Parts: sequence; structure tokens; C-alpha cells
Amino acid sequence: MAKKFRFLLLDADVLIELWRRGVWKHLLTLCDVTIVETVRHEARFFEDAEGSRHDIDLDPDIASGDVKVVQVPIAEIQKLMEDIPVSWHPDMNPGETASLAWLLAQPPEPAYLVCSADHITFRVLGMKRRSAAGISLEEVLASIGRVQKLARHFTKQYREDISRQGFADGITAS
Repeated sequence: MAKKFRFLLLDADVLIELWRRGVWKHLLTLCDVTIVETVRHEARFFEDAEGSRHDIDLDPDIASGDVKVVQVPIAEIQKLMEDIPVSWHPDMNPGETASLAWLLAQPPEPAYLVCSADHITFRVLGMKRRSAAGISLEEVLASIGRVQKLARHFTKQYREDISRQGFADGITAS
């Protein structure tokens, strides 16, 4: 069976939500998943609706090849930070920064998609005229037949709104 997404880069917030919702393993059967090393270390556990903590163990999925982990050279992170407004720097956490730096350093083909719920990810993509490289968790879940009600920051509408804002920011900065 063909994969729904062959080049899907996940941020920690999305990875954690997939585990919390119990759809992580299903996603892996339908998508080729990549994460940056920083996200691997950020996504260690989730809390369920009752507040119980559950560990996230990515090691078996990495060992089996279901999840690819990539290293991000410091030079790519530095380039990203130089290319965005300094006022945005406080909004950049290490996982987002590494994921964006890696994504933006990749050639156009194959086309990776980054799935995040952080506004700064979509804002940077909009500013860089790369909005099409972003995808929401809502869109991913719909494509694998797991439509669920989600918080706004996981939705397509949120992704589109923030990407437009980043695009406008890029125009005014030019």
C-alpha cells in the first residue's frame, strides 16, 4: 500500500498528541515519519485525561525504521535564526527551531511536510513563502481516516491563518 505521506516531519507537540490519542502506531503504518534529534528528546511522555503520566518510547520505532531521526547541523540553525526577525526568537523552542532549520535546508524534492501546532512554525513558513510545507494534525488525521475533534492550534484553519500572517510579515519586512 502506498504511504499517505512519504516525507512527514513531526514536531514534539504533534508527536505527543498522536500518542495521547492512541493513533501513533496507526500513523506509522500509513506515513513515513521523520523527527529531528531534539524532538526525540522533547517527546518523552504525555498525560491522559485523568492526569496519569505515560512514557513515550520511540526506540522500537526508530530501531525498526518506522521513524527516521535526523541531526541538524548548527550552521542550519544559525542560518534560520539570522533569517527571521529577532523579535520572533523568544517564540522558537529547540524542537521547532531544529525542525524548521532542517526542513528549510532540504531540496524542494522530495517535498517534506512539517506537522506542528506551534504558531511560530507556520509563521516562519509563511514568511519564507513555504506555507505549502506545513500541515496541521487535523489534515494528517483526516488523511489516515482518524478524524477527531481537536484544539484550535491543531487545525487546518489555524495553520492557514498563521501562515497568512507570516506571509504578510514577510512582505512588510521586504
